[in-house]
Amino acid sequence: TTLEGHTRGVYCVAYCMDTATDLLASGSDDRTIRIWSWRNHSCVQIVYGHTSTVTTLLFHPVFPLLISGSEDTKVMFWSTDSYRLERSVDCERDRVWCLSCVDSNGTMCVGCDQGPVVVDFDTDIPCSMDAQRGKLVIAIDRDVMLIKLNKL
Repeated sequence: TTLEGHTRGVYCVAYCMDTATDLLASGSDDRTIRIWSWRNHSCVQIVYGHTSTVTTLLFHPVFPLLISGSEDTKVMFWSTDSYRLERSVDCERDRVWCLSCVDSNGTMCVGCDQGPVVVDFDTDIPCSMDAQRGKLVIAIDRDVMLIKLNKL
């Protein structure tokens, strides 16, 4: 069965593992996220907020959140109760391509054009690692620290 509704190509899908729901999310080049009931084969919600292609989606494994990433450099957190935007974080590292939960709290890994970024979204502490050059960059508030791993 084809779920129809996006006006441009679909880049990503995510399935909600919560057994109480039957939700599937899709992200598209039309800059929208569509929430689907896979049992009914119908769109139950259209989520607007990104200004470019939605490239990655992830239902949080613990919290009632759908997390989206886009070519607009934003990671957005949507309530799965209302599909309202709860939080938006600008990765400022070009396009966002993939998301992964590092733990069940607020730590996530975000794959960007310039490399992976590990962020604790509870504290907004981003950390970027360039393994090829042996560098670790940590930004806390307005302070940016560069650590050369080969010097340790």
